[in-house]
Amino acid sequence: MEKKLTKELAYILGALRDGCISKYKEKSGKLHYHLSIYSKCIGWLKILQKFFKKTLGKAPKIVIPRNRTPYLRIYSKEIAEMFHTRFQHPLSQQVSWQTPSAIKESKNKDILKWYVAGFYDAEGGVDIHKKEAKFYLSWNGEKCPPLEDIKEILEKVFGIKTGKVCRYTNPRGKFPRFVLRIKRKFLEKFFLLFPLQHPQKLRKLKAVLSRETAHLPRSRAPKMEGTKPTAETPHLERGSRGAYRVDRSRGVSSDGPRGNADPAASSSIAG
Repeated sequence: MEKKLTKELAYILGALRDGCISKYKEKSGKLHYHLSIYSKCIGWLKILQKFFKKTLGKAPKIVIPRNRTPYLRIYSKEIAEMFHTRFQHPLSQQVSWQTPSAIKESKNKDILKWYVAGFYDAEGGVDIHKKEAKFYLSWNGEKCPPLEDIKEILEKVFGIKTGKVCRYTNPRGKFPRFVLRIKRKFLEKFFLLFPLQHPQKLRKLKAVLSRETAHLPRSRAPKMEGTKPTAETPHLERGSRGAYRVDRSRGVSSDGPRGNADPAASSSIAG
């Protein structure tokens, strides 16, 4: 198992904001530990699966249930206890999981980039009308320290201006939701600087930027070093008129995978 904090592990820490690590006991008394991350985008789950294999030495299974959200899951006491010991995960509800000290104390910009990217890919989105990127999080309290930490990283380390962390009522959940918005004029910088991996969220950002930044020079979205472009991690390049497009010469469809589960069947994808 990887001992040092790598880019991939930092990304997983961010992605876990929309996951869970927990333990449960059988009637016999046997204790089980498991880690799960849910997403409708199977392409993103496959990327996470590779990161887990490279970093932690075990590849989680991807399960595609009937009429429910696909998920990635791994059973491992060793991995669960590692996240608890090294990264202060409570091994229960995450609405009180503070930003890991290894992230808060890190001076390595690459580590911070990959953590923020994982966080956004798990709990982020883009407002197409306002043309803003947003981070979300449910939290048990009047303030949301993890989003305040994201705000500090974006502004102080990378010079990306954001709004305030705002709290609003969550009618569908037990805990309030918080949101952090990246100011519109910094959307291009955020898109190009951070190694976002989620194919569907990349396409939405690309669509907004195609309308907003046609005057800017050609550029390419960041990608994982040493990986080849696939349908899950397409190259996004600026076309002759400034619009972002998928580089089809590299064999990537402009639509890419939708990540929709087959409603007629349930299956799992092993690493």
